Amino acid sequence: MTFGVQFQVKSVAIIGAGPSGLAALYELLHTSREGTSSVGGASSESPAFEEVVVFEQKNKSGGIWAPYYDDPGYLLPPQDLLETSQYNNPDVIHPKVKPPKGIDEATFEKPIEVEVADREQKLQWAASGVYADLFTNIPSRFMRFSYLPNPHNSKENKIYPFITNQEVESRLNNFINENDLEKHIRLNSHVDSVEKLGQKWVVTVKETGGRKAKWYRQSFDAVIVANGHYTVPYIPKTPGLAEFNKVHPGSIIHSKAYRDPSIFDGKKVLFVGGSITSLDLVKYAFPRASQVTISKRGPHLVFPYINAASESQGIVTKPTIDRFDASSKSVTYSDGTKGEYDLIILATGYHYHYPFLRDALKVIDPSNLSRVKGLYLDVFSMKDPTLAALSVSVTPLNFHAIESEAMAIAGVWSNAKALPSIEDQYKWENKRVEATADSLFFHYYDHEHLVPDLVDKLFELAPKKRQHPLQEDGKFLSEIDEAYAYQELLFYQFKHGYLNSDDMQESLSKLSLSLQ
Repeated sequence: MTFGVQFQVKSVAIIGAGPSGLAALYELLHTSREGTSSVGGASSESPAFEEVVVFEQKNKSGGIWAPYYDDPGYLLPPQDLLETSQYNNPDVIHPKVKPPKGIDEATFEKPIEVEVADREQKLQWAASGVYADLFTNIPSRFMRFSYLPNPHNSKENKIYPFITNQEVESRLNNFINENDLEKHIRLNSHVDSVEKLGQKWVVTVKETGGRKAKWYRQSFDAVIVANGHYTVPYIPKTPGLAEFNKVHPGSIIHSKAYRDPSIFDGKKVLFVGGSITSLDLVKYAFPRASQVTISKRGPHLVFPYINAASESQGIVTKPTIDRFDASSKSVTYSDGTKGEYDLIILATGYHYHYPFLRDALKVIDPSNLSRVKGLYLDVFSMKDPTLAALSVSVTPLNFHAIESEAMAIAGVWSNAKALPSIEDQYKWENKRVEATADSLFFHYYDHEHLVPDLVDKLFELAPKKRQHPLQEDGKFLSEIDEAYAYQELLFYQFKHGYLNSDDMQESLSKLSLSLQ
């Protein structure tokens, strides 16, 4: 099903209605039977794909950019799961639910209705980790798809060149509404399993509403996995953590559950993790906490300013944690030192997790540094190219990378272009492992290497008449380097109280006025 083979893809299931799923939906709707793109214009009058359905487990589209400010979900996995000592395993803290009897005969039109428990719902970890004061760490220009307008971002904006998460959400909602995408999206629809039976992919879905769930199955010619990798929190396995949480409930939370800086007031706060999430929160904690400590593995390799910022004046830096001690409410570090804390934030990232496709998408050594094996160009399953994944790649230019991946899927499945031989696909994977690592770094592309190493290769698979996603925006890649300097400046401005949450509210007010 690679070079020289014609695909017969007429129906497509997309799992997830975040930026990835929306980009895929839009791209497929703008690809004709002849393999020609109309991206940037009207949907194709003779679409290559006759049925495209997006399954979104939340009650609104937008992925992580559709936040739940008032309901963050669990602070940590429930105590009984922590006491298994396997809380670092995503299958343990995000368990599968057994479908009801009769599921084989259930359809979208005639589903099976059952009761659903609150715990079952919460263990889907559907709530976004975005909090009200979060703003992007990428300039405004690159927080959009290339075919959408580039709104003016004034330097009077106190977080210039960045934008608030509310503006990102607004852009995505406008994208949905202006392109009439909503009619293709089924909300509150959790995908339980995806399996290939004959020539069809059978998708088992649980649609929830209150305390009820409707289960059904539906068949498709192809499947796009677009559930992202910011859903299931990674909790590092550390001796004593479960007991510490039992004795001091609420003293340890994953950063996904953080919502309001008032939790830092007057407290000794420890942040576990030395990446961008940790520093994003430290800048709000420092002016309010009595002490801020960061525990980290080593230097950060992506955002250059993080290393100096995490060791800047007033911040205590520690190595990794060896164990938690509930009796003294302390932690012991790998260098033998100890510290007592009122609040511990695990800014430790997330899992790649595909429990609905256990055999088809292989995650190597599940953690926050895992690699997804067997995806050509981080997109096409080498076992079956009618299965594709989006947003596995990690890059500052996430929106443009997603767009490029969706573009290639549309080109290949419409038969406008063909994948190389399976042998060449495996050669690409092996060569990249040798050049990077058999870990998350396999998927990482900085802004200087993204175009030649990934986007250009995906563009070779694009539908006919499709414009290169970085044809225009690629002229402004230097803005990414400039953004690093702005990130550093803003970190210190927030850290030392020159900017605060009130300034974020001012940015929101300006956004509201611009939308009126």
